Amino acid sequence: SRDESGKGSTGCDWTGPLAEQANHLQHDCAFVEVQCPLVGCNTFCRRSALQDHINTCLHKRTPCDRCGLVIQASEVQSHLNHSCKQTEIECPHDCGVRMLRGSLEAHERVCPNVVIACPFAAHGCGVKAKRRKISEHE
Repeated sequence: SRDESGKGSTGCDWTGPLAEQANHLQHDCAFVEVQCPLVGCNTFCRRSALQDHINTCLHKRTPCDRCGLVIQASEVQSHLNHSCKQTEIECPHDCGVRMLRGSLEAHERVCPNVVIACPFAAHGCGVKAKRRKISEHE
């Protein structure tokens, strides 16, 4: 249908054979509402605005600036705060050492504040203490 300006009710001014209208609407018309193609996004917008939406869509997958892992844009902050191996963290055992999260496991094998079992646990000793204090027990 056309409005008083002669444009279609969507704002499209396409003219052509009726047989080609369906193809125009399905593939070309900038005024048709289309769904964002990104997995998990249910947003609809005009085809003319789709690229702008995709550029800012929280369902867009993007590489982490630090480790390169490809994640959803909406998960970037959580990834950096909790799992990115290339994010610098402070030792969670309060020894004061700063390291990349990916080095934490190796650090915990030598950290003086990690609680460990007595070296004589296999012989029945049940004492556990911080690594720096365990020698006082022995």
